[in-house]
Amino acid sequence: MTQCDPQPDSLVLSAAALLPDCRELLFNSSVAVVHGVIQAQGNRADIRRRFSGLPEVHVDNCVLMPGFVNAHCHLELSFLAGRIPGPALFPDWVLQLIAAYPSADDAPDVFAASAVRGAQECIRFGTTTVGDISRQHAIVRPALR
Repeated sequence: MTQCDPQPDSLVLSAAALLPDCRELLFNSSVAVVHGVIQAQGNRADIRRRFSGLPEVHVDNCVLMPGFVNAHCHLELSFLAGRIPGPALFPDWVLQLIAAYPSADDAPDVFAASAVRGAQECIRFGTTTVGDISRQHAIVRPALR
């Protein structure tokens, strides 16, 4: 399975190492998830024994760790990635941003697709939680559902 494949909501996820927090690194470890909620973590053999009825997904050469958090993002603006060079002054960047906005007719489709693309990119790079700041919430929220 790849990281974007659907996963069962109850499983044991095992890896070469587990980083449950910034203070410890556990080797040959597992996490037991039951109905989407982490129930236990620790030594792989111990977790497999305690949760023997759950399927196991094992990933070699990986470290399991909490997802990243992006506390301030604008998913609706993902369509601008690589299109606006970083100017020296913030007001110049804002003017370029405004100039690149889609037409009123195209805006709903562009912003919806952009928000979905931004969310997919977050997941792809390990960001599991975002604080999305949106001017187009009526378009973006339904698209993200």
